[in-house]
Amino acid sequence: MSVFVDFVIESPILQTARKRAPGMTYKVHDLRLREDGIVVLVFEASGGDYGALEAGMEDDETLADYRVLSESDGRRMYRVTLSEASREQTLYPFVVDHDIYFQTHTATATESRIQATFASEETFQEFTAYCERRDIPVTVRRILREHPTDADTSDGAEVSDLTPAQREALEASVEAGYYEVPRQATLEDVADELGVSSQATSERLRRGMRTVLNETIVSDDGERRREEPKAEIR
Repeated sequence: MSVFVDFVIESPILQTARKRAPGMTYKVHDLRLREDGIVVLVFEASGGDYGALEAGMEDDETLADYRVLSESDGRRMYRVTLSEASREQTLYPFVVDHDIYFQTHTATATESRIQATFASEETFQEFTAYCERRDIPVTVRRILREHPTDADTSDGAEVSDLTPAQREALEASVEAGYYEVPRQATLEDVADELGVSSQATSERLRRGMRTVLNETIVSDDGERRREEPKAEIR
């Protein structure tokens, strides 16, 4: 089942250039992965100092070259070719290889916000692991799944706001007997199964259980549940 994810990343791509023009906003219109693995981006910049941005692009090690495509209504369109140095920092080869569809991709001086459709929850988990290996922080704002069919819901209700990491932790803890009485597994056992620290496991379980309770327990008067803060993948 495909998932729509609204998330924020702190990408190192064009970071030097973006920080030189802190008031600017950016919208990516196109990205291409060349046969040699180099990424070409077309993006729109607006709301700031173009001179500062372009001076920053000259100094940005993630950028090989750039060209102004057009300018109108206070906006400037750029075509940039990323450098060899950016190859291990960019997400785009993974995105292309896994058929991830970026519906919107905007950025500021400090972060990029992306709304994308992933083929499955497993693909999103692989994406977050890919980011983690490159020290790229990912913060999830929202996750939506396709409307489940009768077959999908026959075994129980889907909890839509669990992150992949929270779901994995909850499933592993149940399978290990962490919630049995008496307890059949320790937190360390679950952490070992997940391959993460005990602290990270504890946080995932607490946040996951909070999400499950908020989505499955409703007050008798039918009041709307309060909105949960965005969850950070760990």
